[in-house]
Amino acid sequence: MAIEYWSKEGWKALISDYIIPLRETSNKISDFWDRLNDDINEAPFNEIEEDENLKKILLGGVKENGEYTDRSLANFYKMFFGVSLSNLQECIVSQREGITPQVTVTVKGSEFITFVKSIRERTDAILELAYQNGLIDSTSWNAPETELKEIMKDSKKIADLIKEFYDSGLKITLNHNQHTLFLWTIRKITRRYLDVAYPELENEDKFDVLKSIVGLEKYFEPEIEEKTDKDRKVRRDYTIWHLPENSFGWMICGLNEVIWEYLGKESFREDLEFLFENVIDSRNEFMEKAKKSINNWKFPENIKTSDKYGKHISGRSGPWTYTYTISGIMLTSYHQQGCSARGKWSSSSYECNIPLLTLFGDISPALFLGIADVSIINNVLEIVR
Repeated sequence: MAIEYWSKEGWKALISDYIIPLRETSNKISDFWDRLNDDINEAPFNEIEEDENLKKILLGGVKENGEYTDRSLANFYKMFFGVSLSNLQECIVSQREGITPQVTVTVKGSEFITFVKSIRERTDAILELAYQNGLIDSTSWNAPETELKEIMKDSKKIADLIKEFYDSGLKITLNHNQHTLFLWTIRKITRRYLDVAYPELENEDKFDVLKSIVGLEKYFEPEIEEKTDKDRKVRRDYTIWHLPENSFGWMICGLNEVIWEYLGKESFREDLEFLFENVIDSRNEFMEKAKKSINNWKFPENIKTSDKYGKHISGRSGPWTYTYTISGIMLTSYHQQGCSARGKWSSSSYECNIPLLTLFGDISPALFLGIADVSIINNVLEIVR
């Protein structure tokens, strides 16, 4: 059964079934770390070692030589919550010799906690906008206060909470969620291609409802004087729509990108594999599938595309940028600039004669899947891929 993307009910379900659970788990984990930081950061070890739960967190599974075992509780807390001792070896030796350890507890913001807090901030913003758009009835989404001591007594509780958070995060990504995938495909798209991909949205009433929910706006309209029905249809079909910054749709895509960004880091995936098996790079997984889905399509050979920003590697040419001047419905010239492998700057301009509407039609599959992006500012066009 096709999803009715113009229906508010589907978007309400996205909020209640995916965004709120993700926000609740991120809030619990963030709150847990905050309270760890407030209660034990910089505390002398000798003042808290009588607390068996804290002692296990700091020394559980540590070898006699002061090294962590791979699956130790202490290693888990260090990895996920940045909890450790200022000098673990000194603490072990002091305990062995029966003297008071002169070490303190350290609580740092781990990469995992930075990720969790970013997710909480983004889900908060999404829920606030969802409230404004009438998708939820309340602005209160705080979960019950996390019981610090209860979680410390049973390490399985915090592990289960992290697993719940991880699963909720994956479920909102476009790899698994049809509504997120839909928003990704319409981030920047011609009306013609949108109608082909989602025929029901050719209906203007349904399209208008969709716009009001996700925040779609016009990004670019070709300069076509509307004297005939054909003129009006072509202008409509090749108008580009997009999800502007801070729109509901843009925020959901942004949440997906944050999850992708962290899962794209090998070190982050390795940390998660303390609890999970086969943590994958979700962005790479999607992009590989996207490219295979359009394997008979080729990017236009006559169009030059800019390198992604920050792509330059020492000793290699780049990054290069190519910008086209739009005049009416034609690309009339392009400007290229970049840096050679030896560091020499180059800048030059050339004439061209490329139909704008043909270009939009040719690159639409890449825009739809997010493997290319187009920028148009003051009739200057740039394509990045």
